[in-house]
Amino acid sequence: MRKFAPFILPLATVGLFCFSLFYGRFGLDLADPQFQFVLLELRLPRALAAIGVGITAAMATVLLQITLRNSVAEPGLFGISAFASLGTVIALLMGFKFGSVESWAFALVMSLVGIAPLAWVASRITQVSMRNRGGVTNHLAVIGVAFGAFALALLGIASFVVPDSRLRSISLWAFGSLSLQTGESASTLIALSIGLGAMSLVAARPIGRLALGAATLQGLGISRSTLMTAALVLTALLSATSAFAAGSIGFLGLLGATLSRFIFPRTLTWQLVGAALFSASTLLLADVLARNLFAPVELPVGLLTSAIGAPLLVWILSRSVRANGISSKS
Repeated sequence: MRKFAPFILPLATVGLFCFSLFYGRFGLDLADPQFQFVLLELRLPRALAAIGVGITAAMATVLLQITLRNSVAEPGLFGISAFASLGTVIALLMGFKFGSVESWAFALVMSLVGIAPLAWVASRITQVSMRNRGGVTNHLAVIGVAFGAFALALLGIASFVVPDSRLRSISLWAFGSLSLQTGESASTLIALSIGLGAMSLVAARPIGRLALGAATLQGLGISRSTLMTAALVLTALLSATSAFAAGSIGFLGLLGATLSRFIFPRTLTWQLVGAALFSASTLLLADVLARNLFAPVELPVGLLTSAIGAPLLVWILSRSVRANGISSKS
């Protein structure tokens, strides 16, 4: 399976992209003006956005995990995506258009605000002995989840007062949605995703050295703080790009990053690529299900990703607890 995954997964992603375009309540008559409108104006922007959001959410998660050295770190779970979404809402309150570059800039600023406390905690971890680092890492996960809940509360309050009627439904926006996408916003998202994705792959080799640990990096004369700063700035950029388009979709990046570790080689470049493909495929499928399970009522895609991701988080934490227990006994 691992041998053929780099070939199978891209084909599966393309297949799900086509499936998301043509599956739904309308027929497949390409000559029908109504179907043409649904295909080009509704489904195509959503499918393109699912690809862009999947890529950026997954890459942000992989970079955050290697920076914090925590397998459950995820921008959506740790509140970074919620702060970025809050930035989008603030942009709308100020009169900027949804999906515009200006709204992305506000999302980026708030993403940096959300990532700052985690960066401070990560810097403290380096001062903790290896014997106690496992406990500190587990505490970091709890701090991140609590911070994420606080960020979602702020997002909910802001979304209730936003003048844009499309964002009034807090149940849809807070849990992530692709329903607001237009051709223009999807084009902006794809352009940002491609640019930032390429930037992340270029930076993967130096940032991947963070896995060596602080002592080894110091011995090699490499600045760990510089690498961490670069990784966190990239995480903020990617998180802002994901959240300004679709809100805070919980567990999406965690799903991709976790599955990628089982299938793809452990180098950071391969992990970024694998996680991006897994998350993009997951979001394409989740969006189809969200649109059709209870049609004409649409579910937030974040509810579906959370339904899968929450048990996955419990499994990861249980493995971490068992591993720490074994190491402490030895």
